Amino acid sequence: MLSPYFSQSDSLYESYGHLTFNKNGDEDFDRLREGSSRTYLDQEENDMDESLLPNLPQDSGFDYVNDKVRGVNIGNWLLFELWMDSNLSNALNSHLVNAPYPNAIIDEWTAGLYSDYNHASHVLRKHFDTWFTEQDVIDIKNAGLNHIRLPFPYWAFAQAKGPSAPYLTLNRFDKLIEACGWARTHGIKVWVDIHGVPGSQNGFDNSGRSGPIHWPNKPLYYTNTQYTFNRLATLFSQPEWKGTVTAVEAVNEPLATNSDAVKQLILKYYPWARNAAARPPNSTDYTSLLMVMHDGFLGPAYWENFFDERASHRVLLDTHQYFVYTAAEKKMKDSGRLRLMCAMQDVFTKSQNYYPTIAGEWSVSGPNGDRSSDRDLPQGPVSFPPGPNYPYSEGYMNFMSYGYNIQRATYEKGSGWIFWAWKNANALDWSYQAGLQYGWIPKDAGAPSPFGDDPCANYR
Repeated sequence: MLSPYFSQSDSLYESYGHLTFNKNGDEDFDRLREGSSRTYLDQEENDMDESLLPNLPQDSGFDYVNDKVRGVNIGNWLLFELWMDSNLSNALNSHLVNAPYPNAIIDEWTAGLYSDYNHASHVLRKHFDTWFTEQDVIDIKNAGLNHIRLPFPYWAFAQAKGPSAPYLTLNRFDKLIEACGWARTHGIKVWVDIHGVPGSQNGFDNSGRSGPIHWPNKPLYYTNTQYTFNRLATLFSQPEWKGTVTAVEAVNEPLATNSDAVKQLILKYYPWARNAAARPPNSTDYTSLLMVMHDGFLGPAYWENFFDERASHRVLLDTHQYFVYTAAEKKMKDSGRLRLMCAMQDVFTKSQNYYPTIAGEWSVSGPNGDRSSDRDLPQGPVSFPPGPNYPYSEGYMNFMSYGYNIQRATYEKGSGWIFWAWKNANALDWSYQAGLQYGWIPKDAGAPSPFGDDPCANYR
């Protein structure tokens, strides 16, 4: 059942500046199906002197080889995740239309299917205005952070959404531009991350639609993904964004381990996206924009020789590290989880030889939350502000302070990290803001660790 409120008249063509994208063409998708080899723009680059090689990672506005990314994800903003905000969930589910059961809105897709449009529009626009503001950017800067990663859905462009998907476009694109302007004002670097693509790349609610993975199944899904990337690359390669928006992430968390079709698609999509970032459609010169590729849960080692050396200079590798999901992790004591974190140091060190490698998502929460039987760590050097109004036990906060410092040291064996997430209204142990407030996260992300130069010394 589709919502009666979404547009039936989206054009398949859009002029954007001097560009016209024809979204009906599926020739590139057909070539992918035929298994054509990877191609890059670097043939021209290969003819150049090394000293003239255009736009290395440091030319993007941040030196991803020699400096450290320290950032936060702006989750649950332009693509909501209702587990992070029960107030938003309750507000959307309070005005259902033709819903099969109560609380039927669980993701962006069902919000379009079962919402009263006027009510949902009001609720979401208010959410966009309040969940993330310029004051947040100032607070991020004051916390010693230098990056934000902005999850962004393809349906923010009505032309990519098309006439049949029920997603609510609203003013998401305008809010993205506003946020990038705040970042530019306050000296914060931005990754724009295509977090949701047509058909879903992973079946998770954070793709916009929970359920089956359909992204690889239709040529138009791939073409609309390309359209979205081209729109972002074209805009953010303009001079006013140079040095602020440093990269566009091609797709968040494609589930390549569970779907060979997804795997085969990203093997072709990433080279295309690398080229589109380097030289968007109708561009006459190289940009300074980089392409971020997520590892597809295949692990950084899988990608070591995927791009040759010349092509790789435009690529950042994003890998997401969580220690909360598997049955084994849930059975561990805290010390076991710290050992898993420390074991990743060699992975980041090795991957750094091929690409600037960043933990683009991670957290400090335990898989069982504040369960006292998990605690087996000595009291660490971190002192918490005076209680007693802590959200968690001091033992759990002690574990999170260990986890923060150990993971920070681990990911800085590579090019750094971007925490998930800046804010979480429902689960404060997933919130960087809350960690700052209660002390398990330090006030300055760049300050020396209170655990010493090698916080993994006892956990190898």
